[in-house]
Amino acid sequence: MGKARGWAISIKQLVDFFDMVGQTDWNRLIQRTLIHWIGIHDRQRILEAGCGVGRFTLLLAQRAHHVDGVDVHPLMIERARRIARDFGIRNVTYTAADMAALPFADASFDVVTSMNLLFANVSPVQVLRELARVAKPGAQIVLLCPTREMNPWSAHIYCEKRQLHDFERDSLISWATAASRQQTHHGDMDRIVRAAGLTVAERAVVLDGLAQIMKVDPPGESKDGAAKA
Repeated sequence: MGKARGWAISIKQLVDFFDMVGQTDWNRLIQRTLIHWIGIHDRQRILEAGCGVGRFTLLLAQRAHHVDGVDVHPLMIERARRIARDFGIRNVTYTAADMAALPFADASFDVVTSMNLLFANVSPVQVLRELARVAKPGAQIVLLCPTREMNPWSAHIYCEKRQLHDFERDSLISWATAASRQQTHHGDMDRIVRAAGLTVAERAVVLDGLAQIMKVDPPGESKDGAAKA
């Protein structure tokens, strides 16, 4: 009982942490860049895979017809639903599910997006194939992941340059620490995309090159491109 209770507390703390991260200035910068890249309109159905507590999902829902947020952790989904109710946003549905076995039919979504889902996942190729499965023909698949430059030292330099302090700084350095341990960066992400049968169509860097946004397409639909944001 004591061990189970301790685990529950640790998960609750994790939910609180990610809720706070979703409201940091640096994370909101990424969110705004993603929204600009996607070019959302009010007829689209969007999937955010790995939605966490759903802060970005709600921004998408303000612009889209409907958004589905999926996360593997039920407590994340519970918090996401509560936040959506608090804001009175109704065109969003949250589901707890395995990212490698999404509960949606083939070709369900106009846009599929994820923030930091693949770099720490144990089965990134399988997950990416699943994201592609539920995307409609011609849909956008947009991913956010760290680059090779993402490490605690470079994150510290970024925080000094941007004058980020307290939780703003600590949360970014925490992400950088996790990213440097996982070592699934730019080159590896390209390999994962190819292994999933997709190709990188466009790429942009954010946070002064610490992270990248990748737009991926099925083979034959890609056109090479790169940009900075």
